Amino acid sequence: MKGTSFIQPIHMGQSKNVKYHFICTFFVLTIAIYCSTGTLAPYANTLNLDYPGYPTADPECQYLYNGDYNHFEALFRLLDGEPREAWNFSVLLRRILYNILAYPLMKLCGHDLGGIITNLLLTWIAFITFTLFILRTIGIQGAIAGMWLLALYPGITYYVGQPFLYAFIVPGSLWLYMLLWLLERSETVRSAGLISLSMGVLFTGYDFIVFFGLAAIMLLLLRKQFLYIPLMIAGMLFPSILWWGSLRYFYGGSFRSNNTQVYSIIIKSYFLPKDYDKWFELLKEFPGLLLFNFFFSCFLFLPILFLFMLFISVLMKRQQYFTLVDITLLGSIFLIFIGNNLAPPYEGWQMRGEWMARLYQPIFVVLVMSIVRTYHTIMHRKNERFTKWLAYSLLIITLVGNGVVVFGPILNDPWRVSSQLYWRFYQHSAPESMQINLEKYGRRPLGFCRRQP
Repeated sequence: MKGTSFIQPIHMGQSKNVKYHFICTFFVLTIAIYCSTGTLAPYANTLNLDYPGYPTADPECQYLYNGDYNHFEALFRLLDGEPREAWNFSVLLRRILYNILAYPLMKLCGHDLGGIITNLLLTWIAFITFTLFILRTIGIQGAIAGMWLLALYPGITYYVGQPFLYAFIVPGSLWLYMLLWLLERSETVRSAGLISLSMGVLFTGYDFIVFFGLAAIMLLLLRKQFLYIPLMIAGMLFPSILWWGSLRYFYGGSFRSNNTQVYSIIIKSYFLPKDYDKWFELLKEFPGLLLFNFFFSCFLFLPILFLFMLFISVLMKRQQYFTLVDITLLGSIFLIFIGNNLAPPYEGWQMRGEWMARLYQPIFVVLVMSIVRTYHTIMHRKNERFTKWLAYSLLIITLVGNGVVVFGPILNDPWRVSSQLYWRFYQHSAPESMQINLEKYGRRPLGFCRRQP
């Protein structure tokens, strides 16, 4: 397999600069994670108090958890051998990988603490492996920029403070991007099969298949490796089919739920449209929805930096801003967005609109890789002092903006930047919910217990 040298050992001591930045970013990432636990976890404290039980407050220390806590905890109960009625109600039974990985620590330290420790470990591993990937495939300057962008990426801190499988989204997206990179360079059936199985395993952690699975098929089509496609599909589906069979025949459970039926409902709506007037009104909203979801699925600052870097790249007449992996992943995400937002009116759970920009979060990998690729190129050009200064300044502004978001809860959300961007990422409550919860429960990460009187 060509181009796989990034998995070889890399001696960080080869560059004191890289080593220094790695230590700093690793520390910043760890602090950012810790400052997103307890009452500071955005996935919990952005929930509205108008609904009973939302968010869930830990009775012992009054830490906050998302209101769907039982749906996530049910996966632990399943693995722990509890009766079927204790877990079969969950709409998340198809996403088992995270809980398999977290189960030992959950069993040892308790569900909540064990899950958060698992999140920390998964994020650390993903950060390290992706840094090495950038270092090998792009270079030192790109790796430095990439480390800082990941260390202060709000998509990590939004979920990481909750002992739930959504904390797997960022690590899984990073690893799947690397697997797509390997697939592009795959020249044997064996390597393609191993890649497809690896992707299939990660697909049992979250519904990545709609983005990365489609991207893999598109990549093979563009490379005219048509004979690999059946193998790729089989490998990607096999782990999920294996888990489906185990769940059904050994545990007596089922994947089927309102959560899993939504895409079939959307597809059917195209064949049986009913209200054409309403459909036309929905279609007029599409351009605004596209812009909104692009900017807020990755918390505004990163997409803005991406556009600036794209503009600079065009001015530089740089030929390769996007790789084939970038193009196929962008294409798959865009196709899913089109399918969701151009659909005729349908009943039930709505996948269209502004309220769930988080659905398209995996696009952040393409943005990060495109940014660091251009940044690295700029920093190695001669006689480009202004362009280098501009790129460096834009990067610093983005990091400061993301830092304000990430550390917003612990700082009592100055200027309301954190609450507003977290709310636009997932509008599951009123925009002022974070302030209300911080005032009521305090700003307390794990370890700062406030017992209920």
